[in-house]
Amino acid sequence: MNQAFGIDLGSDTVKIYDRRDDSISIDKNYIAVRTPLKIIAVGNDAYEIYERNPMDMVVESPVIDGRIANVMEAEAVLQTLLFRQKHYVGSRQDIYFAVPMDTTEVERRAYASVTRRGRLKDCNIYFIEKPIADAAALGINTKKTKGAMIVNIGASVTEISVIADSRIILSRTVKFGGNTIDEEIVSRVTRKNHLSISTKTAEQLKLMYASLESTFPAEGCLVLGVDTDNGLPREGYISSATIVSIVKEAFTSFAKEITNIISRTPPQVRDIIMLTGFTVTGGSSRISGVVPFLTAECGMQARLSDLYELCTVSGLKEIINEPAGAKSAYVRKRR
Repeated sequence: MNQAFGIDLGSDTVKIYDRRDDSISIDKNYIAVRTPLKIIAVGNDAYEIYERNPMDMVVESPVIDGRIANVMEAEAVLQTLLFRQKHYVGSRQDIYFAVPMDTTEVERRAYASVTRRGRLKDCNIYFIEKPIADAAALGINTKKTKGAMIVNIGASVTEISVIADSRIILSRTVKFGGNTIDEEIVSRVTRKNHLSISTKTAEQLKLMYASLESTFPAEGCLVLGVDTDNGLPREGYISSATIVSIVKEAFTSFAKEITNIISRTPPQVRDIIMLTGFTVTGGSSRISGVVPFLTAECGMQARLSDLYELCTVSGLKEIINEPAGAKSAYVRKRR
């Protein structure tokens, strides 16, 4: 049996399932490149440099909005992270990529392209649509379900999918995720406090204070940034109320996308989902109060998966280890 890896190549992180070790690793999907084209760091090491890099160095993710934007950089990240795996064995491996449902043939070729050179060139490449992987992780039988909805909130995009009668009958990718909230925090603090902060600082504020609860502690903290009036470094006080307001506004708009998908769902399937509810997963589903907030806004029961950001890669694990499941999950083989 070939060694197999399941890969969820996201905008913020790369999750890799190693079948031989039965383990899942998570690394930041970032690469640091010093011009001209000299790789300095990859993964978590590159993210440590992010927003602190010198002028002659670029630190970025090769994946933007869930799609590969730079094939060469994605190849460098993926090969480096695979080589770090305990049981990486070289050629003739099976690599399963989780891909967004609405990827084009050209976009899928980009995934295959990252394995066409070097020691990965002889790998067998398979594509699994993300909603199918999520369904496998959540224990949803795609062949038997008459109606199920999965909402996977990623770093940059969220995939809202409806599954029924052995297929995905509706799927939409929405530009909403953890990074969207971080960017709005940066923008709001700049306007309200005349203070420019980094996205890393915004992420820390989100992790500390983000909430969708009706009540929350009135807290706050000092953060370091750059004064937008004079360009000098200074501290500014950011309240928890500011962060909560941003998060609630973002999720209110997002809830409208979910209800819009429901309105477009065939009536017989919609009735089942309205009765049974939908499942929320992804990294940003960890925000306090997500379930009661979306339940109230969408008018149907939301359920929280405890897999969070590991949902898709956990689904790949299930599919890789169950050949019959893989066969029914729209697997495409390149070779």
